[in-house]
Amino acid sequence: MSQTLNDFLNSPKVLKKSPNTRKAYERDLFLFEQYINKYNVSLDRLNDMVVQTYLDQMKTKDGQPSSPATKNRTLASIATFCHWSKQLEAVQEIDIPKIPHISKQPSKGLCKDEVTSLRLKVANDHNPNKLRNQAIIDLLIYSGFRVSELVSLDRDDIKYHKGIYTITVYETKNNEVKKAYLDSKKFKYIKKYLESRTDNEEALFISGRNQRISIRMVQTILNKYGINPHLLRHTFCSILARDKVDPFTIAQLAGHRDLNTTRRYANPNSSEMAEMVSKAFNF
Repeated sequence: MSQTLNDFLNSPKVLKKSPNTRKAYERDLFLFEQYINKYNVSLDRLNDMVVQTYLDQMKTKDGQPSSPATKNRTLASIATFCHWSKQLEAVQEIDIPKIPHISKQPSKGLCKDEVTSLRLKVANDHNPNKLRNQAIIDLLIYSGFRVSELVSLDRDDIKYHKGIYTITVYETKNNEVKKAYLDSKKFKYIKKYLESRTDNEEALFISGRNQRISIRMVQTILNKYGINPHLLRHTFCSILARDKVDPFTIAQLAGHRDLNTTRRYANPNSSEMAEMVSKAFNF
């Protein structure tokens, strides 16, 4: 056990937990540390790829994939450690299977009617930050941006040309520039929000204290409406797929490196496949 892990386990944050929780932290993090040490990674140099890879390969003693419940508990232990060690970015966008009996959100995103209902719900909210919240939700729905990409945006990242607003993200998960393209209708509430601002902060979205909004705050805002950033990213991809946008275009817009990630949104049923074949061979 490293000194870093020992310091964490003996920190006031952990010592006030129940004995069972402390044992779970020790067990989960000891196994995690054993794994990352094989790749010359230390606990004080974590990133989301390391955490995601570890969770993806987790297995039981008999070699079977670990259950979603086990992975969720392990992630909770790692997240607590990352909070203590000021490495929260390593666990912000981890994707693990949800526990079936508590999952209430569709795995492939909202349908168009649900998007309309959500936007009406936000529009009818009496929150003083309603314009900002509407702008955040619209941008996530219409861009497919990750929440980390959204909070990194500055006002200057938006350019207008011939009726199209181009929003460019420079701080992406894959370290590649990503762009979103919105017409005036889709950009409506983002424009209204920016016009309502009287501050000089360069960030596109700010908190009530005129500081760049945080990932945690965006998650809290969306949670009020029963959604999360990842659900809206799923919504972007799935609606494009349902409208028969080709997987290569979806992958480029969403920033997927692996086309297989995109293909899971585009699984036509038997009737749709029959229609495609019939249309293709209509000669």
